[in-house]
Amino acid sequence: MNTKFNSVKKVSFKVNNIKEDLAMLMFNRSFTLAQAGKQCVVCGNRVEFFSCDRSAREFNISSMCEPCQNEVFESMEDEA
Repeated sequence: MNTKFNSVKKVSFKVNNIKEDLAMLMFNRSFTLAQAGKQCVVCGNRVEFFSCDRSAREFNISSMCEPCQNEVFESMEDEA
């Protein structure tokens, strides 16, 4: 197998483990189960739809629903 592919696979596995650990630590929810069940890892609400592609892509990364994304990213903008 390709060495570069193995390196990317290992890093991806580590990133997913970090996401899982952080979700449990911060929200007492499993990132993996939230993704599989289409639920927000922050609030636990079921995710049915998004108003834009950007929010849908962010859900795939963070497993946060759009209202929670808005709250988190708005507070980050306020701090800047």
